[in-house]
Amino acid sequence: MAHGKNDQRVEYELGTQSRDILKSYDYNLTFYDFAGGHATPPKNILEQVTNWIGN
Repeated sequence: MAHGKNDQRVEYELGTQSRDILKSYDYNLTFYDFAGGHATPPKNILEQVTNWIGN
């Protein structure tokens, strides 16, 4: 799960709340935040997501 700290469409706090709710239901997830806004995450995060999908 990834969320931009400067997202002007979906507040950052909603991203962290979503993470916390999912974890409270024992979802195994990793949360990545980045300095950008409502856009594609940086390359390093995309690579980790791609690796996860490939497994």
